[in-house]
Amino acid sequence: PAAKVSIQAVTLQMFTAKKWGDPEKLDHLVVSMKHPIALAALMSGGQTVKSHFATLPYSYQELKSGKVHNVITSYDIMGGPHAVLTMSIAEKFAKDNPKTYDAVIAAYLEAFTFIKSNPKDAANIFIKYTKSKMNPADVVALLSDPKEVNFTEVPKHTMKYGNFLAKIGDIPQPKSWKEYYMPNNHKYDGS
Repeated sequence: PAAKVSIQAVTLQMFTAKKWGDPEKLDHLVVSMKHPIALAALMSGGQTVKSHFATLPYSYQELKSGKVHNVITSYDIMGGPHAVLTMSIAEKFAKDNPKTYDAVIAAYLEAFTFIKSNPKDAANIFIKYTKSKMNPADVVALLSDPKEVNFTEVPKHTMKYGNFLAKIGDIPQPKSWKEYYMPNNHKYDGS
């Protein structure tokens, strides 16, 4: 992940701030590396890469290999499941193109429903379009594991990120998660 700006880097800074009072304590050990490259380096052993703050499916593959173990997860740091991936769009684009915006949101929600209802088909689509070498059964298991994956439109624990980013001076202090989510999300019990 990108050093200092990826969700993994920010989450690690949140952990170090909580544990040692210094969000930058481990920054000198962090390098920017694409997940597939970090996975390969970690799995090969003997490399300078000794840990990987990974995202799915890479963390799943690493743990399944038996060569690594979890030290801490983002769920541990955040106090439970949280939004990991969100779709971003400029407000101006959404206002200027409401039909396109609505169609994209509808497709996004349809994809959630499809994945939940058809994990085998979703796994095959994932493998085909990402050219993943993962075993299809492993992808199905991953997509079906509620402890790992929860496709939802409800923003969860995002204010923890907002508060932290404001505390370290990266963004102005948000009053609510609704400040950085579009109005169609405001009906949800987000955080």
